[in-house]
Amino acid sequence: MSMKRIILVMLAMTLLSFCAAAEINLDFSGATDEELVQALNAIKAEQRSRLKTRIVLSETEVLLAKGKTKKLTPSVEDIGEGVKAGKFTWSTSDKTVASCSNGTVTAVKPGTTVITCFVTLSDGTELEEDCTVEVYVPVASVKMGTKRYKLKAGDAVAPEFIISPKDATNPELQLTSSAPEVAYVDSDGDVVALEAGEATITASTVDGSEKSVSFTVIVEAVDGKATAVAGAGKEEKVSKKLRDGKYIIGKDIPAGKYVITCLETEGEKVGSAYSSLGSAYDALDDSSDGNWSSLFSSLGNIMGDLSEMEVEILGEYGDVLRSVSMKAGDTVELKLEEKTAIKITDGSCTIESVN
Repeated sequence: MSMKRIILVMLAMTLLSFCAAAEINLDFSGATDEELVQALNAIKAEQRSRLKTRIVLSETEVLLAKGKTKKLTPSVEDIGEGVKAGKFTWSTSDKTVASCSNGTVTAVKPGTTVITCFVTLSDGTELEEDCTVEVYVPVASVKMGTKRYKLKAGDAVAPEFIISPKDATNPELQLTSSAPEVAYVDSDGDVVALEAGEATITASTVDGSEKSVSFTVIVEAVDGKATAVAGAGKEEKVSKKLRDGKYIIGKDIPAGKYVITCLETEGEKVGSAYSSLGSAYDALDDSSDGNWSSLFSSLGNIMGDLSEMEVEILGEYGDVLRSVSMKAGDTVELKLEEKTAIKITDGSCTIESVN
């Protein structure tokens, strides 16, 4: 019998002795080496789950830039009286992502790895605790080819940035304006000119690298007067058909006063489909005498009566400024301003400007 087998059998016999004392009947006589190892590991895991004594790490989730280090500090909580903790040891599931020496984690390359801390108590209890480490490539610099834009009220520009390194994990930038009443940043990251003046736009990284770049936007008046309406100086009639979706004011639709007319709600659309389905059933069933059409039309009418189209005016940060429920044929007059959006849900409508 191999030494490994002897050790496993002795451990199993110890377990059987314990089970006998506790009147628990287990039979490992026919178990293979692998099955004995699995059983012992399961027992150890169960023991650990029942222990109140545990390792506490200063952090269990760490986001670390490539090349940076982080010190993890371990301690043992709820340790028994007279019991002492031994030396803490460490391991990592993937050394190519991050290494660990005496609790100091060093980020090597982008990826995720698990750092595990081990300790054995003086009473023989073995404890362990994990810390998940995610390594990323930070943005090193943000630059621009053009740092000064001249726009007219109503114009928009998409600024271009040079971000290095090219393999930065998260190159996203957040843009803010020093004077949003002069020029603001829309949901697509474009800078929209509103009225005559000057604004500084700052683009900042969001990956924790704290890199940024700023540029200036100078807005000139149109025909001697600044206006926030796209196409300023023109009195063009706006008439559009809108379906479910969100439309940005100043980009998709010029700012101004509008009359909105509900054409059809989603429920009415489904109701019409029900009526058509009833007619189709009648055509297939000669004995129905129009009962299918009557039944499905009634269901369709009920759905149509219960359904309404929702029109919401959204603020700059997505908050609902106003909400209107409409049925087919209903109209409402709304004032749509810059830095807002109109959202249509469960229906279609026309929108016509009021000059």
